[in-house]
Amino acid sequence: MFFYGMGFLLGCTSLWFIDSQGQALLLLSASLATFVFCYVRRFTNRLFIAFLLGLLWSSLNIVIWAEQTQAIVERPKSSKLTGYICSIPVYQIESWQFDFCAKTIDSEPLSHLSRNRVKVRWGKYAVDPSTTPKAGQFWRFNVKLRPVHSKLNPASFDYERWLISNGFIATASVKTEASLMEGTSLASRFHRWRQSVFEHLEGVLPQSPQRPLMLALLLGERNEISPSQWQLLQQTGTSHLLAISGLHVGIASLWSYWIINFLWKRSATLCRMLPAYQAAQIASLCGAIMVVLLSGMGLPAQRALLMLLLFIGARQTGIYLSLSSTIGLALIGILILDPFAPLATSFWLSFGAVLVIAIVVNRSISPRNKLWSWLSVNWYLYLAMIPIGLLFFEVISWVALIANILLIPLTSFATTPLLYIGGMLSIFSEQFAKFIFVLADYLLILTTWVQSKTAQLNPKSLSFVFNSVVLMIFFVLLLVSAFPKKSLSKSPLFAGLVIILLYQNKPSIPPKFEMWVFDIGQGLAIFVNTAQGSLLYDTGWGNSAHATAQSSVIPYLNKMRINTINRLVVSHGDADHAGGLGAILNSLDTQTIISGEPLDSYSSENCHHKRPWQWGDVKFKFLQHNPNNQWQGNNSSCVLSITVNGFRILLPGDIEKSAENRLIARGIEAYDVVIAPHHGSKTSSTWWFVRHTSPKHVIFSTGYDNQWGFPKQSVVERYLQARSKVWITHRDGAIKVTIDQAGGLEVSSMREEHPHFWR
Repeated sequence: MFFYGMGFLLGCTSLWFIDSQGQALLLLSASLATFVFCYVRRFTNRLFIAFLLGLLWSSLNIVIWAEQTQAIVERPKSSKLTGYICSIPVYQIESWQFDFCAKTIDSEPLSHLSRNRVKVRWGKYAVDPSTTPKAGQFWRFNVKLRPVHSKLNPASFDYERWLISNGFIATASVKTEASLMEGTSLASRFHRWRQSVFEHLEGVLPQSPQRPLMLALLLGERNEISPSQWQLLQQTGTSHLLAISGLHVGIASLWSYWIINFLWKRSATLCRMLPAYQAAQIASLCGAIMVVLLSGMGLPAQRALLMLLLFIGARQTGIYLSLSSTIGLALIGILILDPFAPLATSFWLSFGAVLVIAIVVNRSISPRNKLWSWLSVNWYLYLAMIPIGLLFFEVISWVALIANILLIPLTSFATTPLLYIGGMLSIFSEQFAKFIFVLADYLLILTTWVQSKTAQLNPKSLSFVFNSVVLMIFFVLLLVSAFPKKSLSKSPLFAGLVIILLYQNKPSIPPKFEMWVFDIGQGLAIFVNTAQGSLLYDTGWGNSAHATAQSSVIPYLNKMRINTINRLVVSHGDADHAGGLGAILNSLDTQTIISGEPLDSYSSENCHHKRPWQWGDVKFKFLQHNPNNQWQGNNSSCVLSITVNGFRILLPGDIEKSAENRLIARGIEAYDVVIAPHHGSKTSSTWWFVRHTSPKHVIFSTGYDNQWGFPKQSVVERYLQARSKVWITHRDGAIKVTIDQAGGLEVSSMREEHPHFWR
């Protein structure tokens, strides 16, 4: 059964490689024909048959998704939604945010084959709610509905993939009318119950910095966790401690088993009615179900519960199932119930952990040496997370092994049980519950202290250049090395692991020049990297609370191990160009700040009087169009010209017609790549400017479905008439411009290089 499960999983991973509905249909037909051929020829290789069934299942679900779900919202539109709130609403960034389970869209009921979850934002730039939204309430909304879409940048979180893997069909923002409706259903009652539990716990949990961590451990609600707490969790590789998944379900199951088994054995009458071990198994299952319900039926928790159901069900019925068979059956069940599970990072983390634990636990280790067994499990878990961490995050936290060895026992056997006990006691005695919660608070203070000390050992995670083939070889060697000692010699295998790690860290030959135009939303941020220095042109939108650079620019620079920016150019003072300056300066060292107009709270050099400079073969020059600082705002933008091996690139900021005319009068020449002035506004990119620059490539930095309608179609047509290849960040993702050592220029995009069926 284990091989059936692994083969089925391997077939389902085709989700990652299918990039269109047509390709899915082709694969569906080919795999079905192959399966029929194997059946007729009586080909019985179980791994291959399971692989074919996995291909069939994944391609079939992509076709169904494209026809029944994607077709519902193909482009932004105004719609009327009815349904109920199916998550606990949270107030962030001046808006209420929650998941909404839609029943109808524009009065049309949704198909049973379609998904129905919508990520809703309500409050900012809209009518404020007349009453506080709560989970389980039925509402009718007038919304702006948008298909699944997000910014796409190198080394950044793939929000699109997360939405697809979690069953969302769209995102929405409430615009005008919203009315509370009468209605109820079994699912809405469940969410109302979770809301009441959340409100009850808010009243009894201590008002301390650890309060968000307690809510995360009890209910899986992580929205209140501060950025500094998230950073500490990520640096130490302990974020999984707060995700209600296999660990938490296992804790509840284990403690329920121990407690009921201990008490049941004390009663001879109860033991005659039902053996203690069977009663304990039932209690174990009940404890696990309660945790899954408290978590809001999250997918990671559901996967862990399914595995537990199979294990306990087999024991209760007397059916013998080996650990490997249980894993195989659970895999098949998970993938049938949740076909898009392989797209979720949490699936691979939990599956990898369960698989490694199963192999290590079955090794020939003396049961008396429990400390060595515990260290061995954690060591192999850490090694197993290396390829998974590289594949999804492209980083390894070297302190993760130390932090998890110390904190998993603390969380499993002290903090989480105390929180569960406190939660149950709060029903009967809030005072006693508060005392228990205070004890848990002290344990979380200790947890935070351990995290901060271990993080100091490795303040910067290590990033790698890798490819999927090397990662697969690494994982196979890792699994083989975990088999019993008598099976094979370990020294060649560990040597192989070391060689692969060294190979992974071997730096690739960098291009002579590389420029990224980030998919920053409605704004601009461009990073230029050369062998002798780096430059950041603009920082994207931001304010005192949040900056888009935190989720786009900074993750990429961290991945590339760039800690210092030699020149930081702020074209002008608008928030969509200068708003992220504080976030950048807080995260990176900056040698020189250059700007087109004075910046609040920061000293800078005036770009209109800045002399040209050169890094190797790369020449930089600010074109002078505002020498007397007569213009403010858009026309004061720094216009940067970059020349590399005869190729010319122009970064003009937000200049408009008058500044463009000044540049034309000064003899502006043709360019290979031009960043479209002012995001493609009608006030810029005049016919004469386009004619004089005649770019081979023009790049528009714009936000998806932005309120100004940038880039304007008339401006795009102007560049097309000049035979320019048009790139748009919200359509193509981040744009990369490279000039290699041989001197060739290449422009590419993230969506072009990483196609998927949902894009």
